[in-house]
Amino acid sequence: MDTKSRNKILRELERKLLLKSNRCKVELSLEWVRNMPDASGVYAFMDKDKIVYVGETGHLQGRMSDVRSTRNHTLRRSVGERKFSKMKGYKKASSRDRYPDHIELKLNQYLKRLYVSVLPVSLGRTEFEEYLVDKYEPIFNKKTKRIK
Repeated sequence: MDTKSRNKILRELERKLLLKSNRCKVELSLEWVRNMPDASGVYAFMDKDKIVYVGETGHLQGRMSDVRSTRNHTLRRSVGERKFSKMKGYKKASSRDRYPDHIELKLNQYLKRLYVSVLPVSLGRTEFEEYLVDKYEPIFNKKTKRIK
C-alpha cells in the first residue's frame, strides 16, 4: 500500500475514533466495562478535548477492565506518577504493587473526569496507535516507537 492510501485510512480511523458521539465518561464500574465492545481495537482517553493517552488491544472490554487496577494498566501508573508523586506518603506503583490507598482514591477521582473513545480495529492497530501517539503526543503515553 502506498503512503497516500495508508495516510487516508489512518485519517479516517482517527476521524471515527474522535467523534464526540463515540466518547463516554470513564466510570470504572463493571457495567461501564460491559458496555465496551467485545473486539480488538484502539482507544483514546481524553481530558476535555485533549488526548492524554492512546492504547491498542486485542480485547477492548478486557483492557477497559484493566484500567480499574493500577497493577494492570500503564495509564494508571503514569497518571499516579505525574499527578500525585509529590503527595505525602507517595510510593511508586508497579505491575505488582498498587499505590497507597489515598493515592488510589485521588487517581480514581482524576480518571472519572476523563472520557474514553474506543474503536474496533482488527488490522493495523499498532500502526494506528503509533500514528495517534506521534500526532497528539499524549502526556501519559510512555511509548517509544516499536522496532519494525
